[in-house]
Amino acid sequence: MKNGKGFTLIEVLCVGLALALALAVAPPVNLTKDDLSKITACAMNMRAISQAMHTYAEENDGDFPALGQVRKKNDGEMRLFSKRKRAEPLTKKSKPSPAVDLWAMVRDKRLMPKQFICPCTKDVPDPAQNVAAYYNFLKPRNLSYGYQYQYDPDFGQLSTRSSPVQPVLADANPYVKGGVKREIAADRISKTRGNSTNHKDRYGQNVLRLNGYFECERGPDSGTPGRISAAVRRIDYRGRDNIYTVHASSRGAIVDPGLAAPTWKTCNLGSKSDTCLVP
Repeated sequence: MKNGKGFTLIEVLCVGLALALALAVAPPVNLTKDDLSKITACAMNMRAISQAMHTYAEENDGDFPALGQVRKKNDGEMRLFSKRKRAEPLTKKSKPSPAVDLWAMVRDKRLMPKQFICPCTKDVPDPAQNVAAYYNFLKPRNLSYGYQYQYDPDFGQLSTRSSPVQPVLADANPYVKGGVKREIAADRISKTRGNSTNHKDRYGQNVLRLNGYFECERGPDSGTPGRISAAVRRIDYRGRDNIYTVHASSRGAIVDPGLAAPTWKTCNLGSKSDTCLVP
């Protein structure tokens, strides 16, 4: 979607209805009308990003933004933000970065920096005046959303040929950008349910799928389906991958047991069902 194109009334109503239905399932007792309006605005940002990405894919053989190089086996090194390297284009020796992938939408002038800010947070739009002069967001506070990590041989690049229910974008990863240090298994069974820290009281996260559908999810176990191992049943009964964590090992295509968090430097995926959105 180009900057000049706005949303139709039907699109706005559809977003509002989708969120209303999601929130009605589990009433947010601690959320005010202002909180709800901010969550809706967050979803509208994702709607705009989705449209821009699909336009990008139409112009790039169906591929979604993935500007780095696929790393060697079990090498998930990544670079998210670096003020010193912000103006340097990626090379074959560069570490891949989902943040760089998202900035490509700004650099191509498909989106504006403010559209990557969740209004529920204290994040602020990237201050760049000439967006084409840079290849990345300046700081973590200039990007509120996590994008699917596509640089592990166990996953592969997102494209229009990928699973339509594959999560592509969501509110920021609580273990990478949210500052959550708690052990993941304990965090997921607590009242916070392992959710993003973007929204008030870690209420939940907006999750955008490849087919353009989004939901306000009350838990992060909303990735692609897979087999459930015995270790997982204590935490996840739905048979879906946790969108914020990686497999503890690569033993088969099981649902993410939620025992390993990506860091600022690494993000090793365990299988094709292993979804991980960063930062």
